[in-house]
Amino acid sequence: MVTYRGYIQVSTDDSANTVLGLVTPDPNYWTPFLSNDETAALQIEFSMPVGATSGTQLQLQQIVSCRFSTNCYETFEPTLF
Repeated sequence: MVTYRGYIQVSTDDSANTVLGLVTPDPNYWTPFLSNDETAALQIEFSMPVGATSGTQLQLQQIVSCRFSTNCYETFEPTLF
């Protein structure tokens, strides 16, 4: 298995495929923001078999960040997409 890390990029669903930004956590609400700032973006990771070029039912795991929390040991359950 290979583990990948990255960001969730949001774009329009039309012929222009315009990038709207990166998903950024909101420290006060459950609704995420969109931002062009990679340092503020929500970081995720997932694993796929070696050599795989696509995957389904990936478990996205949020990488813990201390930017918005004093509890740097909090854990997040994987979300199945």
